[in-house]
Amino acid sequence: MKLQASYGPVFLRIGLGLIFLIHGAQKWMGMEQTIGFFGQEGIPMASFTAYAVAGLEVLIGVAFILGLFTSIAAGVAVAIMAGAILFVNGSKGFAGGYEYDLLILLTAASLLFTGPGALKVPIGKD
Repeated sequence: MKLQASYGPVFLRIGLGLIFLIHGAQKWMGMEQTIGFFGQEGIPMASFTAYAVAGLEVLIGVAFILGLFTSIAAGVAVAIMAGAILFVNGSKGFAGGYEYDLLILLTAASLLFTGPGALKVPIGKD
């Protein structure tokens, strides 16, 4: 792998990590509203799912930022975003609906295949 190419995933990883970390933290800080929203959207087991998604988003964010277990984090991120499209924004159409979720899903899928790239904490196998 060329040196320059190994830095490409770093920008995606850190940017996506910040997005997941911030969204997960917001869900945690407003858990009552998050549970209510999940219930309103018809998401199965809204209370459990809200806690699970918020916790996973925080963990995914930290993993991406540090470059730890990137492939696992990316796979979970793809699943979460597929759920967001299926249960929340898919019925709203593309523009103004699920386009952001799809972009996040595809970015995570890219990291699933490329791995963390350079500048990662040297723990874990990717």
